[in-house]
Amino acid sequence: MAFLDNPTIILAHIRQSHVT
Repeated sequence: MAFLDNPTIILAHIRQSHVT
């Protein structure tokens, strides 16, 4: 899981989860 090394991806994922 390379996404763990990308804070930008994590932030985007969290933001998408909140958008729902």
